[in-house]
Formats: sequence, C-alpha cells, structure tokens
Amino acid sequence: MSQDTPDKDDRARIRALARSFADDAVETLAEIMRNPDEKAQTRAFAANSMLDRAYGKPSSEVEIQNNAGPGDSVASKLARFLAGAPAAIQEAELVEDKALPAPEKEVDSTD
Repeated sequence: MSQDTPDKDDRARIRALARSFADDAVETLAEIMRNPDEKAQTRAFAANSMLDRAYGKPSSEVEIQNNAGPGDSVASKLARFLAGAPAAIQEAELVEDKALPAPEKEVDSTD
C-alpha cells in the first residue's frame, strides 16, 4: 500500500480520534442550530445533520415503470437501439466533417 493511503490500522486510529470529538461536534451543531443570529440555512443544515446522526439519513425511493409489452424483451429493445446506431454514427460524422467558421477578429478601440 502506498504511503499516501492509510492502512487498516491508520483508519482505525483516525476513526477512534474522530469519535473522541463526537460529543463536542454534537454540542457545536446544537449551538449553531439554536443560535438565532446564524443564517437560517446554516441552522437548518445543523438541524439536518443532528437528525441524520440521530436517526440516519432518509432513504430514497425510486419508482421504476416497465412499459414493455409481453414480447418486448431487453434483447429486442437493444436490437432496435443498435439498428438505429449506424444512422446516428453517420450523422455524427457529417457534423464532425463540417468546419467551424473562423472567429471574428476583435477590433482594438485603443488605436
């Protein structure tokens, strides 16, 4: 392992050191969260951090819809996609072959 990458013992030592500051960190977050002189965004971030530590981050739900018909397999979708690929490649090559116009020369107004 390289010298720049902490090994298992280093990571354990760093984790233990960080945990030794946990009480202070939570107290600091609580002070920021309760301080009316702090910006609302800062107070909300502190409050959210406290909730994340107390209850864990909320899970994200992702809804996946399958609009494929019974005969519409992944293989058939891939085949249709690949069938359109040559046209897309040819179109990209045409765009690539076109030269871009030369930029206009700036006029120096100090002359």
